[in-house]
Amino acid sequence: MKSIEKARAAKAAKALEKLINYNGTVMTRREFVEALVKEGYWVKTRQEWKIKDMSRLRFFRASAMEQSEHERKQIEAGKKDVYTLEKDGLSYTVTLAEYNYACDLLNALDTELADNCDELFELR
Repeated sequence: MKSIEKARAAKAAKALEKLINYNGTVMTRREFVEALVKEGYWVKTRQEWKIKDMSRLRFFRASAMEQSEHERKQIEAGKKDVYTLEKDGLSYTVTLAEYNYACDLLNALDTELADNCDELFELR
């Protein structure tokens, strides 16, 4: 294992050990993902603009030049991947490390829910 791969693995492990509050209990992100996968959540990714759209009120108040400038900045910035765990219309936005860990769990369970785990994304 190369040193860069070791560093990425350590970064992912550190991210999964952070504490969060879920349903009134404090747990690590690793335990959170394990609980959601056990409940039947699956992974999903989608693309969002890095710079959000203007609100309707702000859009109508902006001049044509401001609107086109915002659109140019939005296109210039591009899109980003958003990682989620979903089930029956409920969705939790998760970090890349949590997404990859959920994919590992789903692949280990060998269920149909792992179909969205075609590729694991690398931590940057």
